[in-house]
Amino acid sequence: MLIMIPFFNINILAQQNKPEYDIKAAFVKLNPEIVTLNNPVSFHYRIENSGKRSVPAKSYNVEFYIDDKLINYDYVSAKLNAKNGIIEYTTKDDSRYIPKKLGKHTYRLVIVPKEILKNENSANNIIEGSFFVIK
Repeated sequence: MLIMIPFFNINILAQQNKPEYDIKAAFVKLNPEIVTLNNPVSFHYRIENSGKRSVPAKSYNVEFYIDDKLINYDYVSAKLNAKNGIIEYTTKDDSRYIPKKLGKHTYRLVIVPKEILKNENSANNIIEGSFFVIK
């Protein structure tokens, strides 16, 4: 008697459960890491698509805020390839942050899908954090 046991490829099942589009805010880094009063700071940040379909260009906005003030944005947005497509940004010279106040400050990276894009996991579209400005 021969018993057949179905074999499932775990990778195939994992791919089937992946959302069509999944843009996520991956990380934010400061340069320099130690922020001092009146000295410019650049922010480097990454967004990724871990969904199974490529995200079309111009289908999302990327916004970067410090202390609730918009300092950098991308409203043209490039295509994000499927399965780990990556885009990295660095604030430009004209949008670098120059801290004028000592103490704690906040940053927020926000990815805003447009109506044409149905992002299936909006919980990972925002990264918030803080940094301290010293003398």
